[in-house]
Order: sequence, then C-alpha cells, then structure tokens
Amino acid sequence: MHKLSASPAKAALFAFLILGLAACLSPARAEESFVLGYYPAGMRRELPADKVDFKILTHLCHAFIMPNPDGTIYYRDNFLYPELIEAGHKAGRKILVSIGGGGGGKAVESFPTVAADPKLRANFIKNLLDFCTAQGYDGIDFDWEYPRDSTQRANHALLVTELRRAANKLGKPFLITMANSGRLNSENAFDHRKLMEQLDWFNVMGYDFHGHWSSIAGHNAPLYSVTPGSSGLPEGDHSAIDFLTRQLGIPPEKLLLGVPFYGFQLEATDINAPNNGGKYIDYNEIIMQWAEGGWDYHWDETALAPYLTSTDRTKVITFDNPRSLALKCDYARVNHLRGVMIWALGQDILQGRQLLLETLGKKKWEYGGKM
Repeated sequence: MHKLSASPAKAALFAFLILGLAACLSPARAEESFVLGYYPAGMRRELPADKVDFKILTHLCHAFIMPNPDGTIYYRDNFLYPELIEAGHKAGRKILVSIGGGGGGKAVESFPTVAADPKLRANFIKNLLDFCTAQGYDGIDFDWEYPRDSTQRANHALLVTELRRAANKLGKPFLITMANSGRLNSENAFDHRKLMEQLDWFNVMGYDFHGHWSSIAGHNAPLYSVTPGSSGLPEGDHSAIDFLTRQLGIPPEKLLLGVPFYGFQLEATDINAPNNGGKYIDYNEIIMQWAEGGWDYHWDETALAPYLTSTDRTKVITFDNPRSLALKCDYARVNHLRGVMIWALGQDILQGRQLLLETLGKKKWEYGGKM
C-alpha cells in the first residue's frame, strides 16, 4: 500500500482530497443500486477478503479463470480464494467468477475453438457450472475481448444461450453477465439483441476510450467527448449508453456503467494533443505523483473529467476522481441504469482509505426497476 508522508504540504493535499470527496456526496438510500467491483486475483495482498467493503459493494466479480481448448478450465495457482466468497456471502452479497480478460493471449485464445464446437461447448458449460457449484459462486461473468468476426460473434451468443439453458436447470438463481466494450463499434463483436435475453446485465466498460496506444492524448473515460475514438467518432460514457439503449434497444436496467480506478500517463504536451505513448497507472499512484509536485490540475468542462499536466508540459495524466465519479453516478441514476461497475478494486487505496469506492457508496440511489 502506498502512503503519503506526514509533510505539511502532503497533509494539506490529503485533507483537500477528503474535503472534495465529502462535498460531492449525498446520503445513501435504503434501496440501493448495484455497485459491482472486479477483484483481480493479484489484489489479494493489497486488499484481503476481510478488507473488501461489502457495505458498499453489492456484487463482486472474481477475475479471472480461462478456458482451455478442450473445454476444461484453467486458473493460476493463487486464484482460489474461498475466504473471499465466504466474506461476500456473510454480508448477503453475490460473488461471480469472471472468465476471460483483456489483453488477449491465454485469457481468450481458446474461446473461439470452444464456442464453435457443440461437444466442446457442452463440456465447457458443464465444467463452468460444476466449478461454480464446488466453489460457491453465484454466477458467471464473460469477458471475451473480443469475438473477431461474424462467426465468432454468433458462436459467442450461442455459448451464452446454452449456458443460460443449463443454468436454469440448477433449480436456483444463477447470474450470467458480461463485460461489454463502450465503443460504438461493439455491435461488430457481440449480438446484443440475442444476448440481452440471456444475460442479467451488461458491464459496460466506460473507459479505455484513449490510452497509451492512442495517437491523441484523449481522456481515458470522459462522460462526454468531442475527441474521436477508435471508431472515428467522439466516444465516451454518454455515447456508449446512448448507443446501447437507443440504437440497440437494451433496457437501461440491464446496464452497469463501468468506471475506472486507474488512468494513463501519456507522453503529450496537453490533453487532446498528439500522443507518443505512455503507461497504465493506478489512482493511488496518480495521487502520489501529484503530491510529489511538478503537476498542474485541470478540469475539462466538456468531458466532465479531471486531468494533470506536468509543469514542463511533457506529460498528461488522464484519470477519474471523486468529482467525476459522482457526476457519472448522477448520470446513471438520471438515465435509470441499474448501477455502476468498477475496474478494479484496490487501485484507490490510499492511507487506508478507498476514496473512489467511498464516492460510489455515498452516491447509491434508490432503484425502482424490476430486477
């Protein structure tokens, strides 16, 4: 865990952060919206099971297990964590296991093979359900990033449909969700119209609109944007939700808006200037760098997002803070979304506090939908 030293300047900065957090919060209501957090297996040391805040979280996705080409399941040695599931259940919360992951490679390379073959699909589904039953998970979250063509797109939908059919035979509630890109070309990868009938909800990844790969140093997760993304059109949280609800017809109560507990440090002179690379950076690391000095804070009134520029104008950090997350929660509430989703838990731990998670906890809203 990173800690700020006790210098007066850093103490003042941390006080400013706490005051800013308190200023943007409103009391939680009795009937809470969903707050789902992804819990990477590698976060166990920084955020052990007994420190996970299930007073705020309503659901947790334990990430990741992976498919093998023969339909069996692969997971790393440090993955199984029964104490995490036990802690969630003790708090009355639902724990899902997430399969797949970002970045390609072993996380997703077997999905096309398994999804294309009826026997492998059946074996894979049986192994998934057996695994969930044995470990005590309440559901499965798919994170196939991404089906590459129309055949894989159709097979993905078929896999989810057959999983739903098999899960219905368990005789108990079983959640099936999936991570969905926030980009406007996501329909090329997923058959949303078929999937919405089978899934409990979509976890909309409202981030990675720009990053170290981008030619432009745009915001990672703007609520609104005028900066072109990978589709060639301005992309942000609003464009993603508008596309999924108005154009694809997904009910808003089947959407969780994803928010990042990380950002990107980019090699650029300013926001929306040409970019020459960079790196992924956790929220707590961002605050540490800011505290060390050499950075100027800015607020983008169009994107409704913060960013930092180095005083020598060679770097930009795009990230979310309590102010921007509070606005996103308000957006989700006003647009009748079912809740918010986090990638990833633990990235905001600073001096024993989880500042971004606390923001989401205080911004829960009363939900009047049918879920």
